[in-house]
Amino acid sequence: MTAMARPSKARLCCVRPDDLVRAVCEVLGVPLSELRAGRRSQRVVMARRTAAWMMRWGLGMSLPEIGRALGVDHSSVRHAILQMEADIEGDPSFATDLEEFVTAAWEKASSRG
Repeated sequence: MTAMARPSKARLCCVRPDDLVRAVCEVLGVPLSELRAGRRSQRVVMARRTAAWMMRWGLGMSLPEIGRALGVDHSSVRHAILQMEADIEGDPSFATDLEEFVTAAWEKASSRG
């Protein structure tokens, strides 16, 4: 797991999974329909992985819950989260870029609730 700053519990209580997924799509410029359609382009996969990772560590959702929110099965969610964690651990520049993106996505998602 990463040492990234996490939003406060007070902010998370008003973030719904759907709002988080929409915010991730907006920040990365990926249409929500493509994310849920199971497309495999690099930016769609990154959006899906990031949303899964944020729902897991930020919202504390279970793998099946995340899978339902993203339209994939729980084993795909597990793989996405493990891949994100490996990328964070293995590439400091990825972790830095991700932190900026995560902050922007949390801001968008929390402003919806």
